Amino acid sequence: MAGAGSSPGWRLPPTNRVSRTYPRLVNYHHRWLAESQVDHREERLAQWNVVILNPDDVARQGLSLALMRATNPRLNILAWIPLGQEPGGMAIARGIPRQGKGDWFCRDAECRPIIAPWGGRFMNPYAGDFAWPKYAAAFVATNYLRAGQYDGVLFDILSPGNWLRADLDGDGRCDSTDEAAWVRGQALAAERLRQLAPGAIIVGNGGPPWPAGCPYFAHANGCLHENALGDEFGVPGWNTLWDGHQTCLTRAKPQPAVFFAVVDVRHERTLEQAERLATLSDDDRRRMRLGLGTTLLGEGYFGFDRGDCLHGQLWWFDEYDADLGTAREAYRRDVFAAGTYSRQFERGVAIVNPTPAAVTVKLADALKDMTTRRVAAEFAIPAQDARLFVKP
Repeated sequence: MAGAGSSPGWRLPPTNRVSRTYPRLVNYHHRWLAESQVDHREERLAQWNVVILNPDDVARQGLSLALMRATNPRLNILAWIPLGQEPGGMAIARGIPRQGKGDWFCRDAECRPIIAPWGGRFMNPYAGDFAWPKYAAAFVATNYLRAGQYDGVLFDILSPGNWLRADLDGDGRCDSTDEAAWVRGQALAAERLRQLAPGAIIVGNGGPPWPAGCPYFAHANGCLHENALGDEFGVPGWNTLWDGHQTCLTRAKPQPAVFFAVVDVRHERTLEQAERLATLSDDDRRRMRLGLGTTLLGEGYFGFDRGDCLHGQLWWFDEYDADLGTAREAYRRDVFAAGTYSRQFERGVAIVNPTPAAVTVKLADALKDMTTRRVAAEFAIPAQDARLFVKP
């Protein structure tokens, strides 16, 4: 068997039929890397609650979405569409004009094409009377949603501002007009798709979580926080993750509201280091637990992988096996120790310690710590860490 299943720090997921309610997991899997070329790929992917896939890779890899759904009847499968970037090599790219003044690509104030650091041009959502977002929405609705293959879409690089400093209207300046054009064009993709597929799950990834006033919340179910708890996008730290989680779940107008927190190994690592990583550090595992515990405080979904440009892992952790059952209540603060957050479930409890110091927690009954496998009624939770305790 190929893949990273035997590498320290993670293992391959199981292949059994899924019945778990919590924790809720998301696998941002838009690249099929060598480490994911394993047996029973569909059954392993189906262990997550939501899977985000490149539809062209699904066809190239010969993946059976029907088998995935049979393994997990409640699975939601989203099509990955790079809205902000040229979707090179994908079927959706065939309708993009590529030559002359009528193309749909971003340029700076000197009329130079804006190229992504990882390759490919960025898309101009304003060009041709918002031609690209209109086309993208229609293509997704016709080819992926009406066909019944996918439950929705993740629009990648759906950022709430013109961070590229692009001259979208071609007047030789990058100003507030271009900022408004960017936001309007990006929002139009979600708006049009909502009109064409009212029941679809529509999620956007802008790197950091969307701010409270982001207009995309009017038509999208929510957003993805990429590199959560990391230092690559936005302000690093737990407060950014927690505030983004709460903002998304309260501001998204279409229901159900959806928030994806994807923690990765890029924190204080380069792309090349993340790609070569063979063993997770203790700090990687701590950040994984902190992110997982935080999403369990609400209705978020959690994922952990190598990070941007490398999303395509089948990494499974002992904590993912914590079948907590249904939630008994909303999250509460300071129940077990000052500064902690916790939530009770049918078969256990999640406790998050975002403070800079370790805390000791006392439980009403002896429970099993899914990280250490120890059964007790009293535990120490390190600083900036979380624990899932289940009935033994």
